[in-house]
Amino acid sequence: MIFTIATSNLAKSPYSNHWIYVSKNLNNPKEFSELIHLIKQASKYKYNGIVLDAGLDRLCFQPPAYFRRLQRMKFLADSLHIEIVPMIFSIGYASSLIAHNPNLAEGLPVKDAPFVISKGWARPVPDADVKIINGDFEEVDNGRFLGYQIQDQPGKISFVDTRVARKGHQSIRFENFSLTRTGNGRLMQSIQVKPYRAYVISFWIKTENLDTENFKLQIYAGRQGLYFYKPKLSA
Repeated sequence: MIFTIATSNLAKSPYSNHWIYVSKNLNNPKEFSELIHLIKQASKYKYNGIVLDAGLDRLCFQPPAYFRRLQRMKFLADSLHIEIVPMIFSIGYASSLIAHNPNLAEGLPVKDAPFVISKGWARPVPDADVKIINGDFEEVDNGRFLGYQIQDQPGKISFVDTRVARKGHQSIRFENFSLTRTGNGRLMQSIQVKPYRAYVISFWIKTENLDTENFKLQIYAGRQGLYFYKPKLSA
């Protein structure tokens, strides 16, 4: 249907190039089959080019099967008079660039950070006054963990779990997400940090029965979102 709607005006178009954009992973057999189908459909509906985003800017990392599929795709496209326009030099997240060398990414400036030099190595000294308060969840008052500005519905969605703990005597457990319209189970703490510093955050989560698609670490500066992280875990 997409092709039918889009091609209704091709005959009247003043342009000679009628292209579509396609993003597929040639290392995935299912996506490769979808690409082959799209090329055939494009030809059927009088398109003459495909802008292909398929990892073409990191060819040196591709396995032999990738090039076999690439050759099959090109043979089909040539036979149907479909021009393949390779998409390379991707900007965006620059994953292909960083795959070659992560140091090619511009780093954020760090100023006046203390280092200790020992045995030929300079190691950064952590800011002692920058830390998560009650990070071990040992301090609690009537179901609410001290030091956190947001804890969704203590006793209904968030719970003090004295049966499971990474260390110490207790941890925080989330469940019953359907009780709210948004399905949130959140824990938030504001931390005063210093400018021009690089900070590392680590945390422990129990992955049993965890739907990793709905787990996210978010960092904000005021209302401005700075970073989010969705870990890829095996539950």
